[in-house]
Amino acid sequence: MKILFINASLTDGGSERAMTLVANQMAAMGHDVTMLLIRDKERTYKVSPLVEVIQLKYPSKNKLSILPRRLYAIRRLVKEKGPDCIISFMCDVNVMTLAATMGLKTRKVVSERAFPNSGERSRFGTLLEHLFYRSADAIVFQAPGAMDCFPANLRRKGVVIPNIVQEPSFEPYVGERTKRVVTAGRLTAQKNYPMLIKAFARFSEGHPDYNLEVFGDGDQRVELEALTRELGVVDRVIFEGYVSNVSERINDASIFAMSSNYEGISNAMAEAMALGLPTVCTDCPVGGAAMMIEDGTNGVLVPVGDDVALAKAMARIADDDAFAKSISRKARDVVNQFSAGKIGLMWEDAIRGNQQ
Repeated sequence: MKILFINASLTDGGSERAMTLVANQMAAMGHDVTMLLIRDKERTYKVSPLVEVIQLKYPSKNKLSILPRRLYAIRRLVKEKGPDCIISFMCDVNVMTLAATMGLKTRKVVSERAFPNSGERSRFGTLLEHLFYRSADAIVFQAPGAMDCFPANLRRKGVVIPNIVQEPSFEPYVGERTKRVVTAGRLTAQKNYPMLIKAFARFSEGHPDYNLEVFGDGDQRVELEALTRELGVVDRVIFEGYVSNVSERINDASIFAMSSNYEGISNAMAEAMALGLPTVCTDCPVGGAAMMIEDGTNGVLVPVGDDVALAKAMARIADDDAFAKSISRKARDVVNQFSAGKIGLMWEDAIRGNQQ
């Protein structure tokens, strides 16, 4: 089949990462795959040489002039390529894609990410989604909780497909772990890094030899650095910024911690588990963490916003070596549960319409 993927860019975002893995897998399964990027930004994800990548460029940065150009370019490319199926990622790109392809007979699959009821979407944006999603043939959700955010007429189009979890490209660490708590992601309100820093400050009272390393950048960095000074842990919280080799940098850490208020399925969490890092995560909506973590078996789940519970979970891992090794060993099974082959077949069913 000929498949056209559409997304904003290949920059360091979760949806971009997820789309790249799915597109690469579809190409590996023998499909003719093209990827259209509608925003001209730096690329940080590697795409298979089997995937054709088309980058839109614009003579002007004026948003009012860019939108019609994008709509025209999407429609023109669909007509030129004649794909059997279009797959778009992210709510704004989904709406643009469905608007641009109105009246065309090509099968349309939109992928809804994160938490639709997070409050970040305007009422007008939500109205546009519910209106245009009616013309989609299928809506892919990462977890059942995301599907529950939509009205019944759209839930009937829904299918749950988790993210692909890749086998690490290097050998996961098995020796004595360095005394580091690590995390990765954009420094935004969604990730609730203040909770993590407060939890680390509590944890460090009994574990003064541990550091917290934060991989990622964002608009909250100055605020978070100020919080580390206020809590007296400025010397033990290290903001590493964006790095391209996070997995290699965290491979021998003692704990991976994620404090999000909401999340679809965190790629960073999944990759940490694939490495066998003892992982603690908030049991946040839309339930992606709970899909991967069985509390106390292959990781630890804590309530959203509860820095006391997060500190206790980190202490449990740090103080109980047998427990840490047990959840580390079992965490690695996410590679088998959510392999590219298994998830690829689920996407293939959605593309063909076999999930209905």
